[in-house]
Amino acid sequence: MSWLAFIAQAVKNDPRLKLAAGVALLGAVVAAVLAFTGGNRELAVIGGLFVVGFMILLAIFITISESREPRPRLAAFLIWSISLAFVGSIALVVLSYFFCLPQPLGSSCAMRLSYVRGEIADLPPPHKKQIGIALEGHAMGAINADTKAFHFVVLENPSKRSTLTVTVRSPDKAVDRDEDIKVHLSCIVPSFRSSSMLEWRYAEDGVPQPDGTVVATPVLYENARKIGEFGRKDPILCQDAPAVPRESSGWRALLPSWQAFAQTAASQPSPEIKAAIQDLTHEDTIVRRSARATLGSGSVAAVPSILEAMRQKPGDYQVQLGGSVALTEMLRRNKADAGAIAKLITRPEDRGLLLEAAGAKDRTLRIYASEFLSDLGDPEMSRQALGLAARTDDANARYNWLLVAQGGWHKLDAAQKQAAGADLGAAYAASGPETRKLFGKLN
Repeated sequence: MSWLAFIAQAVKNDPRLKLAAGVALLGAVVAAVLAFTGGNRELAVIGGLFVVGFMILLAIFITISESREPRPRLAAFLIWSISLAFVGSIALVVLSYFFCLPQPLGSSCAMRLSYVRGEIADLPPPHKKQIGIALEGHAMGAINADTKAFHFVVLENPSKRSTLTVTVRSPDKAVDRDEDIKVHLSCIVPSFRSSSMLEWRYAEDGVPQPDGTVVATPVLYENARKIGEFGRKDPILCQDAPAVPRESSGWRALLPSWQAFAQTAASQPSPEIKAAIQDLTHEDTIVRRSARATLGSGSVAAVPSILEAMRQKPGDYQVQLGGSVALTEMLRRNKADAGAIAKLITRPEDRGLLLEAAGAKDRTLRIYASEFLSDLGDPEMSRQALGLAARTDDANARYNWLLVAQGGWHKLDAAQKQAAGADLGAAYAASGPETRKLFGKLN
């Protein structure tokens, strides 16, 4: 009796094998229907292959276990080897689909981009503010002339950053004071892989400043919940949303990124970085913003060039703002670079310029510089900022210097914190109610 006839006879006589064959056939039919009716073909093929293969293996095992004919060891070894190899291959294909294993098995991961659609309503007139959206090439949008709303699409975020930026800018080419709003991705993630649409609303709320003034500030709302505000260092988390997914999953999360071995500063800046440095003072605002984006999306190797440009033109607002924006954007993209960047800020004049920018009269420059220095988390910078906060008469500058001080405060030892006690007390005594809320993280 041939092996095919033997298996057919076993299936015919054993109800368990009939059930296995029926399930395998049903799985194959479902997979075929999914594959050719617009469903997910890759998942259909994997599912069908898994069901059919599993049932075939089950049939073989039951047949072999009930066979009374002696089997040579070599035949048994081959049967088990082939069976285990088949099961392992199926498992690897399934894992590559769901957990993005390396190419080419994980090619489907790169192709399965999820997205979410949204709109921002109640926009200001175009001659007052221009709205945009940015997420490292994974977001796009435009004004809809009919609805007078900003419609956008956000692709699933593959990078390490946790915020999306809604750009709020003046149409005046002479104005550099961008009022960008950070929106935490926890406010967006729940809408991926669903038909729901993000419905946001733009507004300008009066936000009290440490000096007692009230400034009209761009904010975003989702229904009655505020989800973003210009000048807010920490983005607003959507409490009812799941955490933002990590970049890598599975065994890849256990491996160090190759970038960790490549973050060595180049001795000479690239031509692209040199051109971007020059364009920070270009007469066209669009070119200046493009230069900031180029520098901010570059590697840590661009930091010395940015610092040198700021050092050479300490009184140039465009250079100081451009450098601060670029450095801030670097850490927004990957906060893990903070240590590498801190090691490059060694000159006292560089530290002085960055701290001066964090306490500047201009609100936009002050916000960007203080966010960067706070995220940098350098203990020496933190200690210097606290000293400046204790001695200044400017309530707004004191507030932002205290934000900077928070960044590296936890890295100071007990003796250093004790030595800073006098400055801490002086700053607290001079602070108003809003600023005193910051001292909770300075203890």
